[in-house]
Amino acid sequence: SKDDELLSDAYLGKGILYYFFFRDYQSALNEYLKAHDYSKNIKNLYLKHKIFYHIGAVKSYLGNYNEALELFDECISYFEPLSKDEKAHVNVIFNNQKGYLNSLHQKIVCHQELKHQQQTDSLLTIAFSVLPKDEEFALEKSYLLKSKGISDYYKGNYLAAINNLKTALPELQKNDDFNWASVCYFYLGKSYSKINNEEQAIPYFIKVDSIFQKQVFIHPELRENYEFLIDFYKLNNPKKELFYTQQLIKADKILHKDFKYLYSKIHKEYDTKTLLERQKQLETEKNVHSNLLKISIVLIASLLLFLLYKKKKDRQIQKKYYELKEHREKQISQEENKNTMPQFAYKENKTELPNDIIQDLLLKLDNFEQKKEFLQKGLTQSELAKRFTTNTTYLSIIINNYKNRNFNTYLNELRINHITNLLYENSKYLDYTIEGLTKECGFSSRQKFSALFKEFNGIYPTDFIKNRKKELEVKLLNSV
Repeated sequence: SKDDELLSDAYLGKGILYYFFFRDYQSALNEYLKAHDYSKNIKNLYLKHKIFYHIGAVKSYLGNYNEALELFDECISYFEPLSKDEKAHVNVIFNNQKGYLNSLHQKIVCHQELKHQQQTDSLLTIAFSVLPKDEEFALEKSYLLKSKGISDYYKGNYLAAINNLKTALPELQKNDDFNWASVCYFYLGKSYSKINNEEQAIPYFIKVDSIFQKQVFIHPELRENYEFLIDFYKLNNPKKELFYTQQLIKADKILHKDFKYLYSKIHKEYDTKTLLERQKQLETEKNVHSNLLKISIVLIASLLLFLLYKKKKDRQIQKKYYELKEHREKQISQEENKNTMPQFAYKENKTELPNDIIQDLLLKLDNFEQKKEFLQKGLTQSELAKRFTTNTTYLSIIINNYKNRNFNTYLNELRINHITNLLYENSKYLDYTIEGLTKECGFSSRQKFSALFKEFNGIYPTDFIKNRKKELEVKLLNSV
């Protein structure tokens, strides 16, 4: 379609599928970022801020709360005035009210995770004051009641917390929002536990586990849920203690996979090593010889498989690295043997454009490449066309026909080739962080930079740097 608004909306839809249906947050964020890239030049501000909101939601879920807050602040600044615009169509007001309330809710969630009690209470007061009484906002009301219940819990108002959380639950269950429903169950269990009512607390902790079993999903904050259950059953029911120990190990695997950033920050009273040792102890008491042998076989087999997989993967990465190096050396050799006359001067006219326009634009593109102007952050085809005193249609035709790629691919390839050459030619760049390399070659997103580096070079930048350093170390040893 080559319609940026349509493409942007499509990538947003794809990200929403990853987020809500597959709970694949890293992939969701990648799709949202693609949507954001296509949205830079569109006029649909509502769609732009909808993308900001979803990017913020994933960043919040991954633990990047401060980054998420910046996005939600931007969404609030856009949605709030439009939600009060009496001159606008009723549907426009409705959509912006939803956007405003949901952005407020997500901002509250971030401040609660950062333990900012004052900001949380202030935002809750604002949110409840603007919340319409209309039944169509029942779900938004339940989100705010859930957040109010959590706030009450941290202030020691346990009975108020229980009341607000129970009031929030029916609408969450009605909408099958098992994410926030599980959070409500967890804080209900904790609130009852605080008032020494374990009889009512434990069933709520068990409900959290039932959601985990059914959905194979757990919020990082809910890891503590299993610590409560393990402690409760430790003294009177070893069988259930073993079961919830195994559940916690499963939860840790999921958390480690999906929340690498947040995982190290989760308070872990029961670390993986302790859990595995306790699991082995409990199973040994149940059946000493048989179970011990099975566990040993499984552990050894798993270790061997892991080592074999790692060795194979390292070889594949090393092979890719040397293939890339060989390809680069061939390119350099070809460039050195080329005639000094620009190659495009001899190319036939592949378009219906006048020859003088073609030659002018090709010369400007060559100059653009030589001066490395492609490193400018946020550069667009429209901006480059203005700089060349032409229009985007002509520029697009020239790039497509003579560079054999579209503008974005052309720009991305120049940047990746540039940073790849720097990594080969100057060892100081091998000590840069990925964020530093991202900025060095004009990208704004670390994820996008890594993905494009892999796409053009067949290897991720971290693996490239690792192999380049090894290669230089070997050369140094051989020269001594």
